Amino acid sequence: MKNREPRLQGKVAIVTGGGSHEDQIGTGRATALCLAREGAKVLVADLTAENASRTVEEIRDNTARIPPAIAKPVVCKGPQ
Repeated sequence: MKNREPRLQGKVAIVTGGGSHEDQIGTGRATALCLAREGAKVLVADLTAENASRTVEEIRDNTARIPPAIAKPVVCKGPQ
């Protein structure tokens, strides 16, 4: 495969439900990883900080070749 510029370089993505339980890969986590690999800065929102943070760490580990790999976990709270 040819080296090419990431298609989403300079874009920002917000992924809700981006955390997955332990080592599972759900739709949200997979989406966050794909967006980051294409160069997007990703905000990962989930109900659990630990799950969102796990996805962010995976993004940082897997996108080191695309500077800057920026990702931030966010906790979403439901109705009180």
